[in-house]
Amino acid sequence: MRKQIAIIVVFMLTTGFLGFGNRKSDEMKKTEAIQSIRETAADGQFFKAVQMSEKLNKRYPNDLAVISLKFEIQEAQARRHSELMQSGGPRPQDDFEKNSRDDVQTLLERAEAHFQAGRFSEASENAQKVFQLDPDNGQASRLLDRVARKLLDHNNTERAAITQVAREEVTERIEQYRDRAKAAIEKEHWGEARFALQKVLILSPSDPEALRLYDLIESNTEPKAA
Repeated sequence: MRKQIAIIVVFMLTTGFLGFGNRKSDEMKKTEAIQSIRETAADGQFFKAVQMSEKLNKRYPNDLAVISLKFEIQEAQARRHSELMQSGGPRPQDDFEKNSRDDVQTLLERAEAHFQAGRFSEASENAQKVFQLDPDNGQASRLLDRVARKLLDHNNTERAAITQVAREEVTERIEQYRDRAKAAIEKEHWGEARFALQKVLILSPSDPEALRLYDLIESNTEPKAA
C-alpha cells in the first residue's frame, strides 16, 4: 500500500498535478483576499483596505489584478479624504461610531505625509480635522506641536536672513562713506570729509579707520599756534 502511494506521489510530481493543486490553492487565496479587501472598502474602512491591498501587492508584485485593486482602493480613500476635508463638522453619532477610527487614521496619514513634505499648512489642516472625529487624539495634538515648532524655526531662520541682509547693507554704506571721506581728504575738502566720517560713526561708532581719519582731519584743521 505504501509503495502504491509513493508511486502516485511521484506520478503527480512528474506530471505537474501536485504543482497545479498548489497553484489552484494559491489562486483561491488571492481571490479571497481581493474579495475581503473590496468588502472592507465597501464598508467605508478605506485606510484598512489600503493597508490590506499593499500587503497583498507585496505578495503578488507582478499581478495586474492586485496592482489594479491597490490603485482602485487608494483612489477610493482619496475621495473619502476629500469628503472629510470638506465636511463642516462631526458626522451623526451612528455613522461616527462605524468608521471614525479608519477616517482618523486616513487624516493622520495625510497630515504626516504633508508634514514630511514641508507642507505645514496642509498638515495642520488635516490634524485639526481629526479633532472633529476624536477631540482627544494625542497623535494629532503632537503633530500640531511639531508643525508649530517647524514654523517657529522657519520664522527664526527668516528673521536671521533679514538681519544678515541688513548687516550687509550697513557694511556697504559704511564703506561708501569711508571712501567718500578719503577722496575728500585727498582734495583737502575737510568739511565734506568730516561729514562723510560722521555718517560712518553714526552707523559704527567704534570704526577704527573712521576714527583715524577723523583725527587726521582735526590735525589738519586745528588753528596753527602763533
